[in-house]
Amino acid sequence: MESYEMSLIKGHLSENPELSGLWQEHHDYEKRLAKLGRKSFLSLEEEMEERRLKLAKLKGKTRMAQILETYKH
Repeated sequence: MESYEMSLIKGHLSENPELSGLWQEHHDYEKRLAKLGRKSFLSLEEEMEERRLKLAKLKGKTRMAQILETYKH
């Protein structure tokens, strides 16, 4: 994310519970993906989990972008 978006997020976390929750989920997904990324081999279940996490992270990021658009105007 760009620094402008980061400052918008940080500036509105306390007043927007949805944004706050999405931000926390985003970090949780990053941690879990990093853990999977450190493995040299992923089982089929882990590959499916990785795909699910990436999709969920993308959906959350899209929703955060929608929320941020309301603050930009």
